[in-house]
This record gives sequence, C-alpha cells and structure tokens, in this order.
Amino acid sequence: MAEARPLAACPGGGSWSVEGIVPPAGPGCARWPEELRLLNLASGELVRGRCRATNLCGYCARVAAVETCEVLWLDACEQGSPGLWLLLTTAEPVWDGERWKRSMEHVTRAVRRRWSGFEYASLVEFTTGYGPRSGGLRRPHLNVFVRGVPVEDADELHEVVADVWCPRMDAASEQQRVYRVREDRGGMRGLTRYLSLHFQKESQAPPIGWRGQRFRATRGYFLRSRAELRCEARRALRLRRLIRELGDADLAELRATAAEGEAWALRWVNPSTVGELRPAVRNA
Repeated sequence: MAEARPLAACPGGGSWSVEGIVPPAGPGCARWPEELRLLNLASGELVRGRCRATNLCGYCARVAAVETCEVLWLDACEQGSPGLWLLLTTAEPVWDGERWKRSMEHVTRAVRRRWSGFEYASLVEFTTGYGPRSGGLRRPHLNVFVRGVPVEDADELHEVVADVWCPRMDAASEQQRVYRVREDRGGMRGLTRYLSLHFQKESQAPPIGWRGQRFRATRGYFLRSRAELRCEARRALRLRRLIRELGDADLAELRATAAEGEAWALRWVNPSTVGELRPAVRNA
C-alpha cells in the first residue's frame, strides 16, 4: 500500500469554489442568472458563476464528473488502485435513484456477509440510446470500484452480486460484469481517464432532470474525507490548467497560491453595462 501523502490546507475556503477560470469547452453554465456576478474583492474583476445543479445543467455536471474522477485518482495514489471493478446494468430505461440506492444497500449487506472488508465507490452512467436494439431508450449502468475483496474471488463476487442485484433491478446475470483493475493497462489512472472522458459526453450523462446521486461511496472506501479529497482535486485540476496556460510549472504554482487568498462576493449588476466577461466559473 502506498504511503498516504499529507493534505495541503484547503485553499481559499469557500472562495476557491467560485474563483473565475476559463472552462475547457462549452459556453459555461447556462442557468447562472444574468443579473448576478462574482466580484473579486482584490482586483475588482467581475465573472460569471455556475449553478452546480448537476442534474439540471450539463456544463456543471461535466465539471463535477471530472472533479470526481480526480478524487478517485488521488485516492488511488494514496492507497493503491482497487483490485476489482463491477459493471452493473438494468434492462429498464427509466428508474429512480432511491430504488438504485436500496438495491446497492442489499448488495452491500450480501457481499459483506462473505467479505467483511468490502467497500465501494460508484459512478452512474447512461447508454446513448443509439444502439440497434435500444429502441431509442437510454438505460443506466453503474461503475463500481471494489476494495476488500481478493481479486481471485472475482467469480464468486459476481455470483453474490448478481443473486441480489438482478431480481431487484430487472437485470440479467450474464450482463453483470466483474473486471480486474489491471495495472499494466493503466490501472486506476486509465479507468478514471476513461470515465472522465465519457462523463464529458452529453450522450453518456444522465438525462437532464434525472433525480439521483451520480456518485456514491461507502464510508470506509477512502482514507480521508471526501471533502478533503475534493478540495485537493480542485487545486490539482486548476494547477494543471495554469501550467498549460502559462507553460511554466513554478509560475503556475505561484499564481495558484496567490489565488487561494482571494476573496469573492456576489453582486447584482445590470447585464447591459458589465461588458465582456469571462464565460464561466468552475469550482476546480
């Protein structure tokens, strides 16, 4: 197991999550009110914010998904990649998040009766509905990263999970998968990159307005709290963007450190008088 690295202090407190930076793609959050801006109290700069409603805003959903994948990668750096990865599906095109949650609770209890150290982190993804047998309907599936189950028990894990999951979620046993997280094929870094790219595609994201949590994890999956990991993930993502923009790692670190102390406040504005603004604010 890799030695855990100490966490840097959470940068900038709450102001970090509203600090203005250019998004990688897209027009930004379309739900942010035109009459509201975020004011940098030091520079006087006005920027747009974002709503953070991941089930209502495609842009905010993509930002949150990339951040979540970074959290999983940081955790893998601390304690190693999880040994196994589950893919759970359902034949139903429409379902509610509460039903999914209850089914996973039954799965967790069943698996822990066999492997008491079982912990998981899961991400929701949807099919595109473009397949020849889909009927144009989008169906959800769950990517589940597993800790506490030996990799040699993968077949037994599949049996235990399918016996509980399939009757509750109208699923076929042969459509549920258990994979090894292969380090020689990129390990957790490869998986998180794959999921990050998929989550940035609107065709793979949950439909707008869908009710449910896109990311869940049991309490013991991470070594540290998710709040700490998210804070570190936001800084890591922003630092990498600054390095790309500035072309100098030392200068990027100085810029990121300076930004951590900046204070931001909401201001009402007349949209016709504020002029050209940077297109969005991200919390990474």
